[in-house]
Amino acid sequence: MAVSVLCALATLSTLQAGPPAKHAATLPARLDSLVRAYVARGEFSGVVLVAARGAIVYQHAFGEANREWHVPNTIATRFRIASTTKQFTAALVLRLVESGKLRLDGHIVDYLPDYPRPQGEQITLEHLLTHSSGLPDYPGLPRFYEDHATRAHTTRELLALFDTLPLAFPPGSKWEYSNSGYVVLGAIIERVTDTTYAAALRQHLLIPLGLNDTGYDDPAEITERRASGYIRTADGVRNAPFIDPSTVFSAGMLRSSAHDLLRWAELLRAGRVFRDTADAAAMVAPHLPTGLPLGAYGYGVFIGTQSLGGRPTTVIQHGGTIYGFTSGFWRMPSEDCVVIVLDNHMSHQVPALTAGLADVLYSTPRAGSSPGDVPRGPPAH
Repeated sequence: MAVSVLCALATLSTLQAGPPAKHAATLPARLDSLVRAYVARGEFSGVVLVAARGAIVYQHAFGEANREWHVPNTIATRFRIASTTKQFTAALVLRLVESGKLRLDGHIVDYLPDYPRPQGEQITLEHLLTHSSGLPDYPGLPRFYEDHATRAHTTRELLALFDTLPLAFPPGSKWEYSNSGYVVLGAIIERVTDTTYAAALRQHLLIPLGLNDTGYDDPAEITERRASGYIRTADGVRNAPFIDPSTVFSAGMLRSSAHDLLRWAELLRAGRVFRDTADAAAMVAPHLPTGLPLGAYGYGVFIGTQSLGGRPTTVIQHGGTIYGFTSGFWRMPSEDCVVIVLDNHMSHQVPALTAGLADVLYSTPRAGSSPGDVPRGPPAH
């Protein structure tokens, strides 16, 4: 299956584990050594943050946020996070469910009455959240990048790229990654809040939770500490092609910083994102198996069991790739561990680096120990 630049279906086959740990005190050095190996090969330029049990055990910035002006990346740099956006869109949907504006069993036409039939009558919000709608993935349509990616679209025009196409399968019958489903969710959010997706996200999620570095990444806005995006080619590093934010929309157009993503992880762990604990549980419940090494899919996140440090560990994750940027975001709730990797280049290596950092973190320092035994760094939040 061709993978679009909006999709984060990376496998773990290239996971590179560090050597067995001998002393807990060597953990930051081992994490640093792994990252610098990627940097030395020209495979990473960005920010890494690793936290365990409420403490940051490693954070470092590499490379440049702007190569023309030689502005370095810092731990506070804001990166476009691509499909990591989907968990924020899913959380906003759940917040609107809690406020009575939406229902998970509601159909598209309940909120978008002009949406084409029969598709709009068959697909529920649950189907959209879990990539089980059958909607074809619009970035995979012929000539999407040539004809549409650089052009501004209204929400209605974006929907029109795919809303009359035949469904790939009956809704709810299987899993297939579809950015289209999250675009429809964005359109529904706009309709029931009577504002833009970006404004609804700020009002109902980001501002209440204090996520000040996170937001819709409109390149027309003046944004402090925002990284420029690049691609690596056979001729060297180049500026990334332009993609209009309206063509990515609620499927993958947010920016954030490593510290804001860590705060997001802590808020989710502490149950402070939703009023109802059932909603928090539903977001990370394995609703559908994906057939991928990433495991099953919840609402905007993959949930799977990975071997970390030689032991099976539940991992909640979603990365993303878009022109100029790649993100990796893993949460291991049983040990309250978080690994965040943000690169301002399109990179096939970020999934392997993220997995490798998690494996180093979980490599057993001594018999019977856990990531909680690492030396305490600064508090996460």
